Amino acid sequence: MEAPAAPVDREKSPNTRPDAPPPYSSHQPGYKGHRPYGLPIQTQPTSFPMYISRNGSQAPNNCQENQISWMPAPVPLANCPPGLEYLQQTKTIRVHQQIELLEILTGFETNNRYEVKNDSGQMIYFVTEDTDDIIRNRYRSSRPFTLRVTDSMDHEVMNIHRPYKFSCCCCCCCCCDSMTQELEIESPPGSVIGYVRQNGSFCQGKFRIENERKDHLMNIISNCFCCCSDTIFKVKSLHQQTVGTIIREWPGPLTNITADTYDIHFELDDVKMKALILGACFLIDFMYFENKLKKSSRNSINS
Repeated sequence: MEAPAAPVDREKSPNTRPDAPPPYSSHQPGYKGHRPYGLPIQTQPTSFPMYISRNGSQAPNNCQENQISWMPAPVPLANCPPGLEYLQQTKTIRVHQQIELLEILTGFETNNRYEVKNDSGQMIYFVTEDTDDIIRNRYRSSRPFTLRVTDSMDHEVMNIHRPYKFSCCCCCCCCCDSMTQELEIESPPGSVIGYVRQNGSFCQGKFRIENERKDHLMNIISNCFCCCSDTIFKVKSLHQQTVGTIIREWPGPLTNITADTYDIHFELDDVKMKALILGACFLIDFMYFENKLKKSSRNSINS
């Protein structure tokens, strides 16, 4: 007769760090971007029900009141990933996050959405986060995600992937590899063009931009984070020349529901480098302003 098996001790050892989420992979070659509430192609009338504009007002439901103008499709370029030709013609782009009213009222984290426009106000890309509901609401701003960047024809031109890394907001911490935040950027989807990696502690606001071979190309360095002014992230070459700037606009006194807006200025012509700088903008938004924005907007409603 066999001896009974020893009972299994199911008690877990104490662990101050959250369990890592399951490996997040949503690579879907040929995936066509999905637009919220039927965001139109080209210049058809549209509306964004339950979404908040930058000044805090609710977007109108009347489809005749709101028109979206898309930037005309450029001529394809040699040695340029399809869809990045738009960046060849722009020196300045504006990234504007949409805020969902339901999220502000309930606190339930929804997928982030962004509009990317040129300096004439024409839409270039629409960016939609694709993350599981459970992971998104458990890990909040430190969550792994995929951002899908689509053009005027609803074709996916870029994928931006963020793996899960344990996030620590302590200024004095020395970021090891398990904490260093990073992005992998693909264009077209499935073809890596580069990476954006945190390069220092959380409060330093330093990043490095690498190509697909992980060669160090550029650095991003922020000014001090002041609550009453714009936050500026300067993009510098390895020779300390400024080749771009990411400016997060100060939303003003936190008395209204506000949405994050970034102005990105390019001083280079390489479309892949422009795409990597654009990707860095989203990592900056998640790391430094995601929770702050939504908390302040929620407080504005409750006050």
